[in-house]
Amino acid sequence: MRVISTQFLLLVLVFSGCKEVSTVNTTIIEFDNSVKNFTKEIPLNKNGSPSVFYTLTKTKQVQLGFDNLENGYAGLQIRIWYDDGYVDRQKVIIISYKEANWEAKVYKTRLSLNDTNKHAVLTSFSKLTPKSGWKNLAERLINFQILTLPDGDEIENCGGGGGDGNTYIVEIATKKHYRHYSYWQPEEYSDSCEQAKKMHNILMLLKNEFIL
Repeated sequence: MRVISTQFLLLVLVFSGCKEVSTVNTTIIEFDNSVKNFTKEIPLNKNGSPSVFYTLTKTKQVQLGFDNLENGYAGLQIRIWYDDGYVDRQKVIIISYKEANWEAKVYKTRLSLNDTNKHAVLTSFSKLTPKSGWKNLAERLINFQILTLPDGDEIENCGGGGGDGNTYIVEIATKKHYRHYSYWQPEEYSDSCEQAKKMHNILMLLKNEFIL
């Protein structure tokens, strides 16, 4: 009887794992099928140039030695940059899904003076594991529309890029898609803007799941 129970349990675990992979893969496929060719969605300012937060993010990416996501990613990678206008110590969370495996890391950084410019320097990094499991976290992130949220500046009174205070910058990369968007102080716009509320919910979810 014990052998039968053990075999049944293994079948349940295997089925559950396949279901989780299938759900994530389906979401990525649908996201990629929304475009015909490889597509980049980069926010532009009123002059038609890339936004200041896009430019800053690309600069930090090079300084920290991170891969450039603008040519795509074989799976799904999500980067959330925490840009605090008041302090020099910041962080970036990188969540990756590739070949049915999840991985998350938080990189802590600081801005040091390099001649007349501030230069991002990596101070530490650690692996992260969600408290409620990857399946639950992935489903909730997707429900909050982390893959498709517009840039905050595209919507009136919705927490676009600001100066002082906290700006949260998101990069999304799949095989056929690269997206970049940001929200400034989304908690302050949660009552007036549905998208800012979803961004705030994403941040609270990550904080609670990863105990940040």
